[in-house]
Amino acid sequence: MRTLGSLVLLLLDGEWHTYEKVAEKTGMTKVQLGSLLRLLSEFGMADVDEEAGRCRLEPSTCIVWAELVEAERA
Repeated sequence: MRTLGSLVLLLLDGEWHTYEKVAEKTGMTKVQLGSLLRLLSEFGMADVDEEAGRCRLEPSTCIVWAELVEAERA
């Protein structure tokens, strides 16, 4: 969960991020990152651009996760 949490927190801005930067900032391997991105993509929570090697959270997903993070901090 910690890995998923770090990925989501990084992607919460809704911007595109390269796989390289995401792996670097989260400490994930390419295999871990690929697995989590596939899972999020299959559930419609993330956009994955394989050709450009980048990913982002879907806007609606950003809203839900931001609210969860805020509630946890309160």
